Amino acid sequence: MVQVNKDQAMQILQLNGTIQDMVQVNKDQANLLQHQTMQISQQNGTMGEMKAELVEVMQANKDQANLLQHQNGIIGEMKADLLNLTTQLSTLTKTVKVSLTRRNAANCMDWLKVDPRSGIRIVYISGKATPVYCDQTTDHGGWIVFQRRQDASVDFYRDWAEYRNGFGDLEGNFWLGLDALHNLTTSRRYQLRVDLQLWNETPGYATYSGFYVEDSDNNFRLHFDNFTGGNAGDSLSYHRGAQFTTKDRDHDTRSRENCAQRFHGAWWYTNCHYSNLNGDYKTSRRDSNQDGMSWRTFEGYVFYSMKFTEMKIRPT
Repeated sequence: MVQVNKDQAMQILQLNGTIQDMVQVNKDQANLLQHQTMQISQQNGTMGEMKAELVEVMQANKDQANLLQHQNGIIGEMKADLLNLTTQLSTLTKTVKVSLTRRNAANCMDWLKVDPRSGIRIVYISGKATPVYCDQTTDHGGWIVFQRRQDASVDFYRDWAEYRNGFGDLEGNFWLGLDALHNLTTSRRYQLRVDLQLWNETPGYATYSGFYVEDSDNNFRLHFDNFTGGNAGDSLSYHRGAQFTTKDRDHDTRSRENCAQRFHGAWWYTNCHYSNLNGDYKTSRRDSNQDGMSWRTFEGYVFYSMKFTEMKIRPT
């Protein structure tokens, strides 16, 4: 009986040890749980701080995005203002150039640099402001037109004074004037272009280099270097070196009559003409009296009268 009690006492002791061990384990686990709880609490605090920082960062990004959008708007306005200023500067520059050209243009090439449109412009011939017609279309432009015939509305059978001073309408039929032509062509080298049109609408032209005319003391004698081309052929070389003749001033080489009176025009006649572009304006190509606006080498060496003529010069 005593032995049984002794065994039971040992078992009780062992059981107490086991219980104590379990209590210690539970205590350790409780401590671990408390520690983990504290860590979680700390982590939650850290996450809260991170969340707050994230909110601040997101707000900062939003503010920066708004600022960037605002700055882009300002940049857009500045670009628009800059474009507007550039346009204004370009317009002002062109206005200044046109203004300077108005005060200094010596020919239509000067005008072509600032205004490519054809029309009436002011050029300074021997210091005098002179209206001229600029052809800025034909062969790249730059031409001063000094003669045009397009219909019969203006009579070209005129005297010396009128051919010297000029007559007609710069927008229509006109002759610029021999004095102006002399002053222009002796100020620098010019080329001459003659544009023609037959009554069947066929266009033609002829060009000459080194064109100029002398002054009134030499009766505006005609000079040029060479015929340089054109499908109308050369009907002016026959007249090279000739003086200008009108119905009241006979400077041609025909002794028995005045070529201007005979052929109803005014020209650099010799004995008498291969061309007569200031002759009568005919209403058809027929020119049986050879007193029309003829250019002999255009269409077979026949004195057909032109429907349209234009004489023009350009600096070289």
